[in-house]
Amino acid sequence: MNIKLHTPKSLKMGSGMSSLKQFLLSLFATSVSIALTFGTAAIIDYYAKQKAKREIVKTIIYDFDQTIKELEKADTLFSDAKRQQLLVAEHPEYFDSLRYSLIQAGAKGCTLQFSEITEKIFSSSIETFITIGNANFITLVSEFYHSRNNYKKMVLDDLTEELKKQSTHESIGEFFRINYVEYAFNNYGFLSDMRDTRNKCMKLMDISEEEMKEFSESRLIDTKSEDDEAFYKVVEQWKQETDAIGEAQKKYKTNINE
Repeated sequence: MNIKLHTPKSLKMGSGMSSLKQFLLSLFATSVSIALTFGTAAIIDYYAKQKAKREIVKTIIYDFDQTIKELEKADTLFSDAKRQQLLVAEHPEYFDSLRYSLIQAGAKGCTLQFSEITEKIFSSSIETFITIGNANFITLVSEFYHSRNNYKKMVLDDLTEELKKQSTHESIGEFFRINYVEYAFNNYGFLSDMRDTRNKCMKLMDISEEEMKEFSESRLIDTKSEDDEAFYKVVEQWKQETDAIGEAQKKYKTNINE
């Protein structure tokens, strides 16, 4: 007796295997699509964060550079004041010709300015710390700003208070009252430390000098530099007026400080 087995048409034609194959291919394609979608988003997010991180780091280092430039100006001024004092110490006869230029050097040294905007953003934003994600860099930045604040107190504020006292141009004794050798030394010490911290940050975060140059140029604001000629004219006028008042005091035996 012949027994015939009934085979479903779908299996006879192989359509069942084909459907399964198509289902698996569809599932695989969907999985790949999802992976690509989320993977691409993750990659984009990663690179966006890396770009934001570098921008923050360059902004901070740019602020460092502006501070260092101010201290470099002060280094020139205090070194010049120191040179004048040492010259008069050896040749007292130069006092009359240098007494007013010493005041000028000291006064200019007190006009240094630091923007605290970047420091405040860095210090007050936890998001900045999270974005940077480097504890060593954050420590170095904190040290830099701490050093800058100490500089303001120990050098700028201290010198400002000294200049408010009796003027150094009135006598050769007063000429040496403010020790510019000490101010020049302290300024150079702070300047060296800040340069060192800045360079460590550059190396730690893999920022090149070329990158910083491009970043600085993009933030450059066209401002007029100080008009030295006008400043000298004001100083000269002040000198003449002060001498006139001094002669009047001697003549009439008065003292404006009394």
